[in-house]
Amino acid sequence: MNRGRALAVLSSGFHGRLSATTDWMELLEAANSALVTPSLYRALEAAGVAGEIPEDAAAFIAMIGLRNDERNLQLRALAFDAVEALNAVEVIPTYLKGMAVWASCDPAADRYPRMMSDVDLLVRPEQAERGIEGLLARGFRLLKRYDPNEHVVAELFRDGDVGILDLHQRPPGPRDMAERVGHDGQTQAAWPGSARLPSATHQIYLTCLHDMFHDGGFWRGGFDVRHLCDIADLVRGPGAVAWEAFEGLLQPRLVRNAVFSQLVAAHRIAGAPIPQDILRRVVPRLHHRRHRAQYLHPDFGFPLALLGIGLEGFNLPRYWPHLGADGMTVKTLLWWLHRGRAYPNKL
Repeated sequence: MNRGRALAVLSSGFHGRLSATTDWMELLEAANSALVTPSLYRALEAAGVAGEIPEDAAAFIAMIGLRNDERNLQLRALAFDAVEALNAVEVIPTYLKGMAVWASCDPAADRYPRMMSDVDLLVRPEQAERGIEGLLARGFRLLKRYDPNEHVVAELFRDGDVGILDLHQRPPGPRDMAERVGHDGQTQAAWPGSARLPSATHQIYLTCLHDMFHDGGFWRGGFDVRHLCDIADLVRGPGAVAWEAFEGLLQPRLVRNAVFSQLVAAHRIAGAPIPQDILRRVVPRLHHRRHRAQYLHPDFGFPLALLGIGLEGFNLPRYWPHLGADGMTVKTLLWWLHRGRAYPNKL
């Protein structure tokens, strides 16, 4: 499917804009590609237009939703077992990423539409080794160990599980940016065992850091729609977002522009109710347009990335100290030039 058409039909679906001419094959193809089919159905249901879904499309969506529910329940059971194992060695972990969104937005539900691939838990660096030992003692096996400077300490698994466990010592993203939230502002998750949960404010911040800098989305463009849906869920969820505190985390200015550009994308694509004073900011809106152009025209990814550097010309000097580990850097753009093309985009 045409990239522009895929983005347009998916955005229309998340905003509940269906019509008699809606091409359901295109819509479901785009949703499946972005791993958001169950989330799309929930958006259509919330908009009151789920009854307009054709019978064959509704049956397909129901099948995807059922399988996703089964997988998510198994992943949640994996998370509960991992928390129990960590608690046994006096380690209290923190939920990250998809499981954290579920625990924040609807912890009592046995169904959550977010499609997940693994479980992410955060422990304090000084407790990482003890945590690994505790997990190994409870039947987990080591898949991979990482360099001590990496944000991930280890990947672990058990035979028969549907996903792996990523054990982090800090959230993904540039070290100093991710450590600004650290283990502060957390609450006890409303699930079995002792596990913490970042606030909705911090989860949105960490999601943006992950996509914009850890995965390099700020420079290479494109959109991870699944994460945009996470942002929309957290903004609408029971935990109020402290927008003033959120903006206070965004230093230097380049980081603020990058994060706000993702919030613009979350609003325009996933329908997230982002405050108007953020949506009206000129530079983030220009970056969003650049990201969209990079997605639509991947062969022009590098020159469009240079345009992004130009937009941040006055802000780059304050960003230099943040270059290095755990994030795609401006230096990587030079590698792009040598290679001759940009990284592929994700819808």
